[in-house]
Amino acid sequence: MHSPQRRLLVFTVVLGTAFIALGAPKDPLIGNWVMDPGKSTFNPGPVPDERTMTFEPVENGFKNTTKSAGAFGSVDDIVYTVKYDGKDYPASPLTPLDTVSLKRIDAHTIERIGKAGGKEVEITMFKLSPGDKVLTLTVKGSTRGLNYSSVQVYNRQ
Repeated sequence: MHSPQRRLLVFTVVLGTAFIALGAPKDPLIGNWVMDPGKSTFNPGPVPDERTMTFEPVENGFKNTTKSAGAFGSVDDIVYTVKYDGKDYPASPLTPLDTVSLKRIDAHTIERIGKAGGKEVEITMFKLSPGDKVLTLTVKGSTRGLNYSSVQVYNRQ
C-alpha cells in the first residue's frame, strides 16, 4: 500500500507544489508608491503636486505606470514595460525618451538607461531603502539642449 514508488510520487508532487507556491523571489520594487513632494527636488522645477508609481510584475521585469498631477491641473500618465536584460524597450510617448533598458545592480538598486535617437540621454538610479519602504529615484538627463535632474522620494503604499 505504501510502496517506495508511491512515496516517491507523493514526495515529488508535494515538492513540486511547494516550488510553484513559492515561485521566484518577489521583486521588492513591485507595488504602489506615492511621491513625497517635500523630500523631492526637480531641476528645473516645479515638483509635481502628486505623483504615484505602480510596478506590476512581468517575467524578469516590470510594467511601470506613473501618474503625475502638476501645479496647473495637468495630468500625465507614463506607461512602459521593461525587463532586466539590458535590451531597449519602447518608452511612453509622454517622455522625451524613445527607449529604456534596465540593469539590476543588486537586490535594492536598479539602473535605467533612457535613449532618444539611439543615444543615451538619461540615467535613473532606483534605490530601495532597507526594509523596502522608501524608494529614491535619482535622475540625470539632457534633451533638446536642456539638462535636467531630480531626486524623487516615494513611500510604499
